[in-house]
Amino acid sequence: MAQRIANHVLSRTPFKPYIFRVDDLLRTVNEKAYEPAMVAIGPYHHGKKILERMEEHKSKYLQQLLQRRNESSVDKYVAKLRALEEEARSCYAEPISLDKDKFVEMMLVDGCFIIEFLRKTKMKELVDEDDPIFQIDRIKNILGRDLILFENQLPLFILVQLFNMTKHSDDHMNDMDIAEIALNFLGRKLPCSKGIQASTRVSIDNFDHLLGLMHHRWSPSFAEMAPNRNVGNQDKLQLIKSTTELERVGIKFRKAVNTSLFDIRFRKKIMKIPSITVNDETECLFRNLIAYEQYHQNFCQNYVTGYATFMNCLIDSAKDVEALRSYGIIENRLADDASVSAMFNKLCSNVAINRRKFCYSHVLEKVNDYRPGFLKKKYAELKYRLRDPLTFLNVKFSVVTIVLAAIQIMDLVNKS
Repeated sequence: MAQRIANHVLSRTPFKPYIFRVDDLLRTVNEKAYEPAMVAIGPYHHGKKILERMEEHKSKYLQQLLQRRNESSVDKYVAKLRALEEEARSCYAEPISLDKDKFVEMMLVDGCFIIEFLRKTKMKELVDEDDPIFQIDRIKNILGRDLILFENQLPLFILVQLFNMTKHSDDHMNDMDIAEIALNFLGRKLPCSKGIQASTRVSIDNFDHLLGLMHHRWSPSFAEMAPNRNVGNQDKLQLIKSTTELERVGIKFRKAVNTSLFDIRFRKKIMKIPSITVNDETECLFRNLIAYEQYHQNFCQNYVTGYATFMNCLIDSAKDVEALRSYGIIENRLADDASVSAMFNKLCSNVAINRRKFCYSHVLEKVNDYRPGFLKKKYAELKYRLRDPLTFLNVKFSVVTIVLAAIQIMDLVNKS
């Protein structure tokens, strides 16, 4: 395994950073979505006063790890990380002010905290009864959120190195690697887990950090089933109308089942969209995955950006969210439908859309090419309008009035 790690490190392009700070244009739309709430990982948020309380727990986790291994010194870990310090430092796009010793100390403490935390999510016997992180589910969930923030990352090869160095002979997870354990816990945060099998072994060779692992493990389920679907005029991105506007021309919506969240299809005036649960974590997750795609466009398919753009087309207002809820496509766990609409409308603000990597060009073209006949269009519009209770009552009243008038006229004719 040591040789595998060495090959992994040597195979990277020297001084090619892949851990960035989010730029101001993205950050200003929702700054809190990129900021850790409880734990700082890596140098960008290191030393922040509001995150100091977790530093005590980091040290405690490191001590527990050493005690479990009957070790009293961190010397061997420090020596290993010193050898990787220059490579790890070059992974960050911004200059790091920490000197060599402080940088190595940060990697050791942060890395062992992540490893111990993820181990404890899988091995409950390792959790102390008085551990507040596992006594309150909310704390555990917030830590999981912080671990997948774009700026809050350690290079994955550092985690792999520490994980393999701290395996115990009696550890029943010796046949698992850090990627599997991370996906087992963090993968639950994805809005749709179809296609993500945490038990399936994945190679760490091409992953940069935990957020990158999440992105790459989530995306292939769609990529494998649609290698040739992005066809048509890719230089021109013509967006589509909202859900309620499309309903007016006769397009129907259905919930797609047993498929990836990204697998949106349109055929014979029916659009099939997988369901998504929108909760308090959804915006943060999407924003950080979109930021990842924005900064890695040379090798990264923009599935999340494309999905967010497509849903933004379909959702212009709370009425569109209400319609998608009625089809089972959106499960809303926010305050109201207006909150969901606002979230999707702002997700791609200041985001660059790579048209050649936009994975729904084929769907957009088919929808825009759909032309219902005159009668079908009028019928669809009437059917849509009748969904409004007031319109339905007005139509019903009008029909009753016409029927009554007809009866009166017939009665007068008969009497005459």
